[in-house]
Amino acid sequence: KQIPGFPGLVAVSLGGHTPGSTLYAVRIGEQTWVFSGDITNSLNALQQDLPKPWVYSTFVVPEHTERTAHLRRWLRGLGEQQGVTVLPAHDVPAMSTAGLLQWVGFSEFTIFDALDAAGGTWRLHSYPGLACDVWAHSYSFSYAPNPDWSASFVGFAEIQAYLADCATRFGLDGHMQFNTRITAARYREPGCWALESSSGPLGEFDILINAMGNQHTPLFPDVEGRDSFNGDSWHATRWNHDVDLKDKRVVVVGSAASAVQIVPEIAEDAGHLTVLQRSANWIMPRRSKAYTAGQRWRFRHFPARIKLTRWVQRLMMGQVEYAVTIGHKRM
Repeated sequence: KQIPGFPGLVAVSLGGHTPGSTLYAVRIGEQTWVFSGDITNSLNALQQDLPKPWVYSTFVVPEHTERTAHLRRWLRGLGEQQGVTVLPAHDVPAMSTAGLLQWVGFSEFTIFDALDAAGGTWRLHSYPGLACDVWAHSYSFSYAPNPDWSASFVGFAEIQAYLADCATRFGLDGHMQFNTRITAARYREPGCWALESSSGPLGEFDILINAMGNQHTPLFPDVEGRDSFNGDSWHATRWNHDVDLKDKRVVVVGSAASAVQIVPEIAEDAGHLTVLQRSANWIMPRRSKAYTAGQRWRFRHFPARIKLTRWVQRLMMGQVEYAVTIGHKRM
């Protein structure tokens, strides 16, 4: 497709996990770049002299399709680079990228993870009510279905266990280096990246892949009095389980996805609960339903049922996504 604002450049779609995370390849001079999602923003970032070679983001699903076959041939054409790093591991992106690297023939790669085990966001977070707001069968790798999900929507512990199992099944355990927080990445000519961690230098790598995601960095509002508040306070990404909220006066700042899960849980214990929000959130009832042993047996022995379930769910999610687009009659 033609790229708005960049006449003469054409992006080739290489497939992806969702429509919003499709991977594109763009040829610029003698270099081929890979982008995910909003390709225009990525190219704008490129104009700021971003070093290369750099693979931007992830979410590639290695299924046997014509587009993915094209991606496989293209990745093999990158050359004989033997030093590839995925930096640092977020839950789904890092695993899908590393799995793809193995699938196309790369064997020398390392996944650096600041945490102590696989799972990314689902390993880091533990706030009350933490669960995925996407159906479990759709929040799975299409090439690693899980017939044993306990319900249509599941909590963080079950997702973290699934991702840890996938890391083992994909053969990634030996490529993962935990408790390693990357503090610097410097590009050096003629074409390598020098990485440093909080413990010191890690070496040089030919290709650097950013799979960090965006759900792990606490962001606090800049409001007067926050630093002088004498009570307990914390960010949802670092939940303080040592504080009992029973009968306490509690304030939750924000009403987005995390608050939608947290507020109903702590409302049962707090003596008084106040939610501060900039604007009202759009929410829908989750209506999670537990799967019976019989349903899980049928998912396990008839995999086509999982594919059909995913297809129906994808169709429904697509309708919701379309309905909340600016300019739609429902808006």
